Amino acid sequence: MSEYEQDKYTYNRIVIIGNGYDRALGMATSYSDFLLDYLKKCIKSAMTAPYHSDVFIRIERINYQNNQELWVKIESIESIPRLFEFCKDRVKFSSKSELLELMLDKLDRDNWVDIETLYFNLLVQKVEHIKKTNVLKRDFAPVKRLNEVFENICLALNDYITRLDKEFNIDFLATPLVSLNYAFKEKQTHTKAYIAHQKADNEIGDPENILFLNFNYTNSLYKMFNSTLEMRNHHILHIHGQIGNSKNPIIFGYGDDTHHYYKEIEIEDSFDPMLFIKSFHYPKTENYHTLLDFMSSGKYEVYIVGHSCGLSDRTLLKAIFEDNNCLAIKIFHRGSNEEHFLKNIAISRHFENKSSLRKKIMPYDEYAVIPQSKR
Repeated sequence: MSEYEQDKYTYNRIVIIGNGYDRALGMATSYSDFLLDYLKKCIKSAMTAPYHSDVFIRIERINYQNNQELWVKIESIESIPRLFEFCKDRVKFSSKSELLELMLDKLDRDNWVDIETLYFNLLVQKVEHIKKTNVLKRDFAPVKRLNEVFENICLALNDYITRLDKEFNIDFLATPLVSLNYAFKEKQTHTKAYIAHQKADNEIGDPENILFLNFNYTNSLYKMFNSTLEMRNHHILHIHGQIGNSKNPIIFGYGDDTHHYYKEIEIEDSFDPMLFIKSFHYPKTENYHTLLDFMSSGKYEVYIVGHSCGLSDRTLLKAIFEDNNCLAIKIFHRGSNEEHFLKNIAISRHFENKSSLRKKIMPYDEYAVIPQSKR
């Protein structure tokens, strides 16, 4: 081994890939996209029959219409409010799910929705109500009904993402996101790793190993790498499952077992409130332990690309960010300092030690942009 190799500083990198990556490719993978598609299918079903009914909604036909021009118009609608407005004289909506009502209300007010967090908040509300009854007479039927609705959302989401992934075609070589591949695998000037260890730039190489911690269910990341360039010493880990892979089933639920309400749920003498807590689904595969092994193998940087860093993944993100081997956290954005600022706030919720947070979060980098494909 040469003297240079002995002095060379080595480190790894975890690249957290969230839904913003797929959306940057042009994939309609947001929860609002999913809900819009679901409602369109229900409306079409109701317009060609007396009514449509499932665990979420009942839609009654007012006027019978079945023509290609109508379906084309419905498919072209890009928002749920416009869809409701277009169909108000054609069908009558009746919600059968409190969770669906909350999702639609959240979308109407904020133009985005986190289904997993809404589910947990509603679960907490129901458990709190149940806890007011006699301990010997507690009935968890409302939680069972909520879980039935949530399970059906999981199934519908799986079908939607599977279809989306299969139908999505793009020239990956032509997409602007190709530039990110180089950022992922190469050293970044003035990163926290260099500063923390007071190494000269020429003593720092590219990361030794790269783990792509993929929170998406799609296969877009594989397709991107297979179509563009090979990357040395990299591994893609679908931490929440992968469509079309029975050995790595989709995990959909809530992931903050540090939440102050979690203890209240945990002590109840019922399995029902715990069925969709992510921590209990991780042992279905070796993914979580693969991540832990990587984290314990040496110092690492974290890149965040398109992940909201919301509370529904707090248990997992907290473990990554607060680990002593975590050197730095770099936020990739869509070109906005404000986005970096708000993501900083989201990340802070996963830190008990705020001093550690301030040391690890890297300053805003105007060049750390997630390019957006035009679709």
